Amino acid sequence: MRKWIGLGVAVFGLGMPVFEAGAEMHAFELKDGRTLEAEIIDYDGRSGKVTLKRPDGKRVPVPADIFVGADQSYIQEWNAAKAFTSDQYLKITFDEEILERRKEEVYRDMTDTEGNMESYLMKEIKYEDVAFQIQLRNMNKSTLDGMRMEYRIYYEQSSENWNKQEPEQFVFAAEAEVSAVAGGQGIKIMTQPVTIYDDNLNAISWSDGSERVPGRGEVHGIRARLYMKNKSGGEIMREACYPKNLSNEEFAWKGGTGRPPKPVDSKQ
Repeated sequence: MRKWIGLGVAVFGLGMPVFEAGAEMHAFELKDGRTLEAEIIDYDGRSGKVTLKRPDGKRVPVPADIFVGADQSYIQEWNAAKAFTSDQYLKITFDEEILERRKEEVYRDMTDTEGNMESYLMKEIKYEDVAFQIQLRNMNKSTLDGMRMEYRIYYEQSSENWNKQEPEQFVFAAEAEVSAVAGGQGIKIMTQPVTIYDDNLNAISWSDGSERVPGRGEVHGIRARLYMKNKSGGEIMREACYPKNLSNEEFAWKGGTGRPPKPVDSKQ
């Protein structure tokens, strides 16, 4: 028969911040068969001590190796989850990069009043391929592995028109492979690019008084979700975005919405 015990060890500060997110009660089994119901509050890998919170609210630091192997693994998994979900232990930063700029000239054959035809420069289209470099920096001593990433890039594009129009909103959805991140090390992940363009229109007068409105593109930002497998077969998820004030209402997580249409080059 298992015996339930209360550990009467003095509580002391371990010099590390308390991590309580995702805490839950767990039945820890000691090597002598006794059992303790508690939740993990902190773990110090240097001393090998885990701080537990009993149902009565009392916090007690004890050596992790007094428990059976399965519970020692549970403690290590909790510590890995803490490192994964805390910005203090796993920093996620972003850099927006323009991978390529290119130009395209669009001409149209035009006939003057005397019937002479010439090729007229209508506009210059300036393209930009924009991507994000995502940096993961592991500030913990333990290696983080078993990770994967999904991301969404939010951008808008309008096309040349004859009346002012609201740009169409797009979401590019993709996944990225994530290699293991050793303790104290970092890795960089480059997203796939999205392409936006701006029209540089050449001035021209039309007999009906109409006016061309150029197309414009803009990248709003990125939202990334990083997942890590745990030993129970599930996943822990952490979300980050750039810029940090990216609106969750306006740019919520959702599936991809396709690509912008190709530029228009002539009056219909």
